[in-house]
Amino acid sequence: MFTQKTIEKIEKDFKRVEPYVEKFKNIFDSADERERICLKYYYAYMPVSDLATYDASLFLKIIRHTLKVYDMNIFGVDIPEDIFLNYVLHYRVNNENIEYNREIFFNELYERIKGKSMYQAALEVNYWCLEKATYTPTNPRTVSPLTLIKNAKGRCGEESTFTVTALRSVGIPARQIYTPRWAHCDSNHAWVEVYIDGRWRFLGACEPEPALDRGWFKVPATRAMLIDTRVFSDIVYEDEEIIHRNGIFTELNLTSNYAKTKKLTIKVLNTGGRKVKVRFEVPNYCELSPIAVLETDENGIVSITTGLGDLHVHVTDGEKFMTCKVDVRKQEVVILDFANAVLKETSNTTIKLVPPVATVEDEDTIQDPVHEARIQHCNKVRAAFENTFITEEKGRELAKKYPGFHDDVARILVESKGNHEEIKAFLDSDNGIPFKYKVLLLKSIASKDLTDSTCEMLNDHLLYAYPFRDCFYEDIFVKYVLNPRIYLEMLSPYRGFINNFFDDNTKKEFVENPRKIYDYINEIIEDATEMDYRTLIASPQGTLQLKRASKISKKVLFVAICRSLGIPARFNPNDQELEYYQDGKFIRVVPYEPKEMVKLTLNCEEKLQYFRNFTIARLVNGWYQTLNFRGHDSTTFELEEGCYRILTGQRLDDGTMLFNAYFVELVKGNDLTLDVSIPKEEKIMEPVVISDYTFVTDEGNITLSDVLPKDYNIVAYVEPSKEPTEHLFRELMEEADIIKNKDIGIVLISANTNESVEKLISLFPELILIKTNDKDFAEMLLVQLGHKKGNYPVQALVQKTSEGILNALCYFSGYHVGSVSLMLKNA
Repeated sequence: MFTQKTIEKIEKDFKRVEPYVEKFKNIFDSADERERICLKYYYAYMPVSDLATYDASLFLKIIRHTLKVYDMNIFGVDIPEDIFLNYVLHYRVNNENIEYNREIFFNELYERIKGKSMYQAALEVNYWCLEKATYTPTNPRTVSPLTLIKNAKGRCGEESTFTVTALRSVGIPARQIYTPRWAHCDSNHAWVEVYIDGRWRFLGACEPEPALDRGWFKVPATRAMLIDTRVFSDIVYEDEEIIHRNGIFTELNLTSNYAKTKKLTIKVLNTGGRKVKVRFEVPNYCELSPIAVLETDENGIVSITTGLGDLHVHVTDGEKFMTCKVDVRKQEVVILDFANAVLKETSNTTIKLVPPVATVEDEDTIQDPVHEARIQHCNKVRAAFENTFITEEKGRELAKKYPGFHDDVARILVESKGNHEEIKAFLDSDNGIPFKYKVLLLKSIASKDLTDSTCEMLNDHLLYAYPFRDCFYEDIFVKYVLNPRIYLEMLSPYRGFINNFFDDNTKKEFVENPRKIYDYINEIIEDATEMDYRTLIASPQGTLQLKRASKISKKVLFVAICRSLGIPARFNPNDQELEYYQDGKFIRVVPYEPKEMVKLTLNCEEKLQYFRNFTIARLVNGWYQTLNFRGHDSTTFELEEGCYRILTGQRLDDGTMLFNAYFVELVKGNDLTLDVSIPKEEKIMEPVVISDYTFVTDEGNITLSDVLPKDYNIVAYVEPSKEPTEHLFRELMEEADIIKNKDIGIVLISANTNESVEKLISLFPELILIKTNDKDFAEMLLVQLGHKKGNYPVQALVQKTSEGILNALCYFSGYHVGSVSLMLKNA
């Protein structure tokens, strides 16, 4: 099934990792010839974290299932070998935990797709995916597909990972598509492509449509500056633009599949024959966020295919740098003279970055009753499963058996969702340890961790941490000894292994001087950062066994060894450097000369909100690195000496971003107060008079003008559980104080409700909810606002005048992150 050329490449590339796979020789010996070449394909390009963490028996099971489905040839089609290898056979989609799920998914899906074409089967798989999960925003850790089913909800990266896995389980080539940052609003997105009839087609993950190449993100994608996909191998035969390639990982530029594009070339002169790095940046969360970092060739040239909008380009040799704005609509070649590069910037400036305009024409918005009925059925199936979760009422009832910890246990059981049996098993386990410490452990981890933690893993951490409970104050013990969570790794049981791995004398030396742990790791564990995918972290046990790991996996191992031996340890929350606790304070593992701290105070007439309308970036090795001051309420900052860029920004209604850029050099002994301002908004929207409307509901007829509760009201037709609507709901919750202070009403029109709607109602008791299946109002409103039909949610800030006229002062439709704050500025 594979050509000799492909086999020879796999065999050649496998040789570089063959010594590390020796421990799995028995697995290779048990495989037939075809299975062995598949195993070699996996291992030839396998990230070192996966090599350390997972057993070859897991991979052989995945291979055997995939080959079985391949031999069945359910759809009667021939799949090119590179497409099969990368997008059917491969076990990894993103940075999810790897598990054996394909057979489970296949067994549920086969009867539903049997007899269908691959096109129709892809649509059917997506209906099944919606039965299992829908959208909700969560933290950055990507849960596995089976955990997503346990949660019944996840963010777009998790939904797309799940959907790709389901498609591959039945032999449909699939891949995750990603825009790292939107240029027109503050977020990103991931979706799915399937390879059918010789070309790639797209679909929204867990967002079924009656046809491929449809989805709410189709319009935003036309405004993207970069859309890409990741291939976890070096076998790429397709004629696609490669952004990055390192032998184990290939990144492909797919922007031209979705948007009008142009090839932009940057020529950097006078580099002294050195290659320099070029960072292409777009405005996102009030920072200049990189979407790609490319290295020039020996002639100082680099090219990228990108959307027809503005880019901010930053070029550096690691010391000197230069920046410029590029209008891709007008420019194809940009020549920069590196002789003009600087060590620091001093002149304040204003930057205006205009995103591409949307280019999708209206599509047929006629409702498909069969499709709508299927969507309702999917939601009912998923809701029925969610009804098996522990409710707040049931949680309180179950928690009665744990006196003294009633509220904590009730919350933990509710937040564990479909994993509540594992959590309850841990709570009920008889290990002789006071119940208090079980609760403290569970409270130390995030809600998402509660949904995939096992009883075995939790007990491992509890049993080996408990003996050190009286050695430190309780908060130090809980956070930095008992806590299983170190960084963004998949939680695993490693403390028993670590305690048995080292002899007593070694452990004693480590406890007396934790720096010896750091030295041991650097001496014994080979650095293989270049052989890893940047967001993967190996298990501590796997790292010790393989003796080969990335820098981040080695750092996690250091903390894991410390905590296993009762030494409080952590990543410093500000700079992620390693620290251990000794004599009442945290000590950096790698000593450094403490920099003098300088106080920077920002004065601004408007309220400053970090990552909303300002950010601070420090100049390090020729790059600006944005500092993380999320949740920092004060406008005074303690910063190290050095050069900084302060950006204040305003996102305009059309997605254009205005920045004021301030450059300062902080010197010890010279605290600085800096006057800054938010760029003034350019008025774009003109008020639109909208028609009144009478809704037909089960409770009777409701006229919009009669129920508007305030002079100014946010009126929105919404689709609960769909991602664009859930973004709107989240923004309404985040802006609750401003909405209440400005006395703004909220009117939602929807065919159904969900958990998010219930939260909004509890937060805004005066919220008006009009439940109706009537979409005519939404379509009428879209037409009157001049927007695309069927582009939901449609939302407007509506003013009701004394004459009864309804004026839409600010209005949006579809996916538009930041719309609520823009509407509030007009109230």
